[in-house]
Amino acid sequence: MNTNKNKDINELFGGFFPADEAARVAEDIRRGDELLSKNPAPLPRAALLADIKTQMLLAHYRKRRAHRLHYVYGSMAMAASVAIVCGLAWFFMAGSGTSDLGMAMEPRSFVSINENINSVTAQLDQIQDSATVLTSADSDLASPAEYQADITNLESSIWKG
Repeated sequence: MNTNKNKDINELFGGFFPADEAARVAEDIRRGDELLSKNPAPLPRAALLADIKTQMLLAHYRKRRAHRLHYVYGSMAMAASVAIVCGLAWFFMAGSGTSDLGMAMEPRSFVSINENINSVTAQLDQIQDSATVLTSADSDLASPAEYQADITNLESSIWKG
């Protein structure tokens, strides 16, 4: 068996080293095996082995507890998320208690924002109408003084509010 092992080692190192160096490396390995078989490592004390086992069990229990806490916290987070989503859905579906269904769907702040947008849109429409009147006026018939009066009227209508 030993000669078979030596042949295998020689073939293995023969692929990586030249033949004389492969034989030298194989002999070094053989001598190292002999030294290890003549001088076995001492066994650890029984108290040390018991201490290592205890530490491993404690680490295992800590890890299991951490996993259980992870699942508990994950479940609590999921339940809180579902509760928040349901609460927000209920809030937006219930509204402020008015009889109008459209008003019940929107909070009061959205209604005031829509009113502000409508008033700004009306003012922009008025500005556009005034600009259309100015561009349609015949430039040959109007004098610069008339333009100044039109611009003043336009500015006063824009900056009223």
